Amino acid sequence: MPTPDLSKILPAEPRPARPARVRTRLSRDEKKVVRAAELLDAAWTVFCEIGYEKLTIENVADRAGYSRQPVYTLFGDKQNLIFELQSRATKDVMDLLFAQLQPGIPLRELLKRVARAVAAQLTSRKPTYGEQLFIVTQMIALSRPDIAAKVQLHARRVVDEIARLVRLSTLAEGEVLRRDPEVIAVHLAAHINGLTTVQYQTGKHYVSVDDLVEVFLFLALERPPHSQPIQGITKA
Repeated sequence: MPTPDLSKILPAEPRPARPARVRTRLSRDEKKVVRAAELLDAAWTVFCEIGYEKLTIENVADRAGYSRQPVYTLFGDKQNLIFELQSRATKDVMDLLFAQLQPGIPLRELLKRVARAVAAQLTSRKPTYGEQLFIVTQMIALSRPDIAAKVQLHARRVVDEIARLVRLSTLAEGEVLRRDPEVIAVHLAAHINGLTTVQYQTGKHYVSVDDLVEVFLFLALERPPHSQPIQGITKA
């Protein structure tokens, strides 16, 4: 930001002296964070406009107003840039989701809220750039063991958070978890990822809130012998 012209701000007549304000300067690490965020913003814009194949380090740097060197310094190459973009996008989505999931709520309510959030995302008529980014990152990971390892680590963190919420949720009388919370979390995440992949590949929507609640309850809760199928929670 340009330094303001103080001659246009200070009053003509002097005022009583006040303690001098210390100008806040960004540290080197803070500048690095800001630069990385600006480059990721630019990468997202370019990705949405022209797709992965045509995206280059050069056009991302140009869009952000930088030379190519900061992109290479911060991300290494195009593939790692895309991974970091996907990582940020996933974190944003999960932060919004987990903000609605307070620890200690009934498990059925927890699963209902997850189902609503997932269904809203999957039935959106907006351009599926997020799904494209997810698929592209998975494809990159197939030929890049270093990125595959980071994808697995990131997925593990998401699963751990879901498992924590399942573990802290409450059960109604007679309800029993089908598996350990970690296993339930893996199954929930795999189901959501599978739906995302199928929707991206077919361009069709296969999901409703009621269907997802039914599936999530089946994955999470043991059904007593000779009982009726678990009934999902209807939409409010």
